[in-house]
Amino acid sequence: MAFWFKNRITLDSITFGTLDWELQHESKNLRYWSTPNSELIMFRYLHWAPVYPFDFTNLEAARRFFGEESQKGFGAIISVDFDKIDGVNVIIGVFKGRSPNPEDTSLHFGVRLIILYRDFSFEITIDSAETGTTGGREAAVSVILGEKPDEDKELVGVENMEDSFEQMRNSPIIRVAADNEEYDKSFPKHPLSKVRALQRHVLDTLVISDDVKKSKPYVAGCHWLSASVCSN
Repeated sequence: MAFWFKNRITLDSITFGTLDWELQHESKNLRYWSTPNSELIMFRYLHWAPVYPFDFTNLEAARRFFGEESQKGFGAIISVDFDKIDGVNVIIGVFKGRSPNPEDTSLHFGVRLIILYRDFSFEITIDSAETGTTGGREAAVSVILGEKPDEDKELVGVENMEDSFEQMRNSPIIRVAADNEEYDKSFPKHPLSKVRALQRHVLDTLVISDDVKKSKPYVAGCHWLSASVCSN
């Protein structure tokens, strides 16, 4: 019976408002759009569930897991939370990391919305990158909070611009006070503000089919080869 429900589930089992986004790609299990402000939104349906070492009863375990995964990718989590939309559990993660372009020192900000069941999952990602002059939000918030430069921080000399870029790209990314959502209204054009605004729009317009809601809930560590774990 579970397999019958699974076959009825498609990418169209979940819908949300796409505003004035431009559809860039559409296939059976994947769609992605671009916005007039250059954000990218990707929507995927997977015929399996990722094997996460947590379920929806353990938020701290989820935060540890995504924090470790972000660090492996030389990024950082800004927040990870659980929410319930129309009775369905959703993982909401906000992250930041560096551009994949080795000559680019800008930061990329992203949101991941994960709808997770035992036999399948949906994922919506929203991405936006810094452009032009960077660091303005961080500097302004630092002034607001009265933060002083770290005088004990060791200065590292560089001989040329290439070394400077290399140093910046190799510096660790950490969560800072400027990442707090309370500053989004003051910096509406910052990529972090923009991805969180789109996150709210997607969640506010999300419609989930009954076939999804009737499916088997996710079990921590469940995999299709692990019959004992996935026997619920």
